[in-house]
Amino acid sequence: MKIFALFAGLVLLYSCSKDPLDVNDKTVYKWQRSMYRQALPAPTSSNFSSTQLNNYTILLKTDYVFLTSLQAKAQKDSIKNASGSLFTYTYQKQ
Repeated sequence: MKIFALFAGLVLLYSCSKDPLDVNDKTVYKWQRSMYRQALPAPTSSNFSSTQLNNYTILLKTDYVFLTSLQAKAQKDSIKNASGSLFTYTYQKQ
């Protein structure tokens, strides 16, 4: 019984932890923003299988921005949708 109570407590504690992109959080954070481009090999190249294409990315730039979690999520979605998933942002709280 004690093990079950301990396990339930740990599950509850873990489920209440904050997500790095919590959209309900109004706090402004400093983020390291990195922009990546998906690298596509030439169509005639037989070195890569179609399942490997999505794993190759090129880092284009890294900068620091001050945004809320909602703004970071909006920028991440915007660049991905506008470029047809060719470009993407990643964010890390500093």
